[in-house]
Amino acid sequence: MRAGVLDSVSAHLLSDVEVGIFLSAGVDSGAMLGVMRDAGQREIRAITLAFDEFKGTPEDEAPEAARVSAIYGARHIVRRLNAQEFFGDLPTILEAMDQPSIDGVNTWFIAKAAKEAGLKVALSGLGGDELFWRLCKLQDLPHWRRWFGPVRCGTGTRVSFP
Repeated sequence: MRAGVLDSVSAHLLSDVEVGIFLSAGVDSGAMLGVMRDAGQREIRAITLAFDEFKGTPEDEAPEAARVSAIYGARHIVRRLNAQEFFGDLPTILEAMDQPSIDGVNTWFIAKAAKEAGLKVALSGLGGDELFWRLCKLQDLPHWRRWFGPVRCGTGTRVSFP
């Protein structure tokens, strides 16, 4: 499996422009960063989306992403997002989205951060959890809701699944 992943990442690194990475605190994007390094990529910019609401809490992914970035020698960029920007962009995000997705909103903001950083191409670990660990699927949301309770939005609004 490792050879296949390395081959795929190597092919995705062939570009006329710099290739960055969307880096969360998760195993999937951290592994992707390691594979990029193994594939010979030397200069890597890693972009992490961090939410002001979570700053200084265990939910803040920026500190762990910074540690992973340092391990692989990537240049780490943290893009903070506040509630005002989130809700300001939300109508445009929903209009642009062709189908609802659990990570579509995060992808919008991390892609926006990459563009602000001057990147045109970035790899992502998105889907790695589902591919390698067979985690959350849309139909599993009611199950996860029973385990973790209602989801809180940035405004404190609670969203429940049936």
